[in-house]
Amino acid sequence: MKKPWIWFVVAVVLGGVTIGVVVWLRGQSPQPPSTLNLSEADAPVPVEHSAGTLEFDLVPQRQGVETVVQAIEEHVENESQTILGDPLLVERLGDAVAGRMAMMMEADVNAWASEAGRFAETPDLDAVDPFFKNTMRVRWMAAARGYENVPVASSGISVRSVEPQEEPNFQVGAPGLVIRAAAGLASANYPSPPIDEPLLRAVEVRIPIKIRTEGSSRHDQPAMAALRLFWNARMEEWQPYDLIVYVDSSVTGKTVPFPYL
Repeated sequence: MKKPWIWFVVAVVLGGVTIGVVVWLRGQSPQPPSTLNLSEADAPVPVEHSAGTLEFDLVPQRQGVETVVQAIEEHVENESQTILGDPLLVERLGDAVAGRMAMMMEADVNAWASEAGRFAETPDLDAVDPFFKNTMRVRWMAAARGYENVPVASSGISVRSVEPQEEPNFQVGAPGLVIRAAAGLASANYPSPPIDEPLLRAVEVRIPIKIRTEGSSRHDQPAMAALRLFWNARMEEWQPYDLIVYVDSSVTGKTVPFPYL
């Protein structure tokens, strides 16, 4: 079953200054974002927007993609053992996340299309889209420049169980940016988890990354990438189905590329 896709863009304003944008790209109907009360200014930083408080110790350009990806895999497996219990599920989750992060860091559009095609409906990379006036290849490569070789904060990697249809957390304690990967923009059309399966397992893996914003020569924007996957019992592997990126208010004045799944 495929989800319908719609657009919803809301500017979040504090003190007359636009702090960020909540971009809603999936779901049945638009969901209004929460607003920040001035009394909440000293509230604890929510996990979703905590990337800016962490040390980015895994740097592909310095340590190499393979080394960084292996470290991410180990952290994901350690964080998921208590939640999942089953060693097979733990190992396969580490493999799946490592594979997704390797593709993000190496930014090869053909490799991405091949991998996405295992699970999702992939469009013709070179067909001109009449709405965007360009091709999926062009849009994907534009997004990939912002996520290629992203540094990672290993201390912030976490895994939690989620309901298959659980929505992103808009009830955050600070304004900023929430972007959801969207099919046709820079992502393939992944199927929704089969919610009719009573024993379906779904998880969200949070990985703090530092994105290169548009026009920047360096990775200058901390963000929390929340990758969601469900266990495909038939294939015996974790299948990705969603990606949400949370950015805190330090994004003011910058343009963050859309994430791709």
